[in-house]
Amino acid sequence: MSDWLNTLRKACDSASQRIVARKLGYSPTVVNLVLKQRYTGDIDAVKRAVLTRLEKKHIPCPIYGEITPEVCSSHQARPFCATSSIRVKLFKACKNCQFNTRKKGA
Repeated sequence: MSDWLNTLRKACDSASQRIVARKLGYSPTVVNLVLKQRYTGDIDAVKRAVLTRLEKKHIPCPIYGEITPEVCSSHQARPFCATSSIRVKLFKACKNCQFNTRKKGA
């Protein structure tokens, strides 16, 4: 069984599926189906949500190196702004990042 799925199970054991679903940005039905391994939707998007919102590990950023999911999410939320070369690089990197929870299909 996957580590991220174990993380999801543990989170649901310590709280309700509804609370965990709210943290992930999904419905309780989706969480339930994922736990039963019957979810037919975009499982990679659910995995990203679990990894970035439930696990408190650092994630790799091509611009800043290891960052927390909260920092990653704040960079994803920023609109394009050419005020610095770092902001431009971040915008481009975040757009295609596997941890981007805001891209279509995520």
